[in-house]
Amino acid sequence: MTRRSGYYITNVYIPTSLIVFMSMLSFWIPPDAVPARVTLGVTSLLTIVTKQYQASLPNVSYIVALNIWLSACIGFVFVSLLEYATVIALHTKLKKMNAKLNAASTISEQVRVIHKVYPREVRSVRNGWTGKKSRRQSFWDKQIAKFTPENIDYVSRILFPCVFVSQCSIYWAIYYQP
Repeated sequence: MTRRSGYYITNVYIPTSLIVFMSMLSFWIPPDAVPARVTLGVTSLLTIVTKQYQASLPNVSYIVALNIWLSACIGFVFVSLLEYATVIALHTKLKKMNAKLNAASTISEQVRVIHKVYPREVRSVRNGWTGKKSRRQSFWDKQIAKFTPENIDYVSRILFPCVFVSQCSIYWAIYYQP
């Protein structure tokens, strides 16, 4: 007894795979383009959820292989939306920090002027504070500094397709039996 899988491959597996790859295109869009990335992600998620309900699955009380495939595809699209939420949060935080640094640069210029006018008072304030950080804190500061929106998008451009392709190969190795 053999099962004809051509219908499901052309109507479910290929379209959902393309939708997942389409959602991964958002990693190439700059974080500033909020409408483009949100539209691409939400449209992909809604399309794949609709595809799950359109797939003519039998009404059974257990999970079939197609449920696993569609759930995994929904998971990939949803995680790509979460990745963008992380990127936009970091992007916003970095913008605020840059604004504070720009404001602080004007403050540092004011401190230089005060230092020229009142050198003895500024020196006594500096001696009370060493300004050294512990090694552990500076190590973590360096590690956290690597998490920029651009780096997260770059890693996602490589990691997401690799994980999806490996998930596909595991799925087909387990469930496809000619």
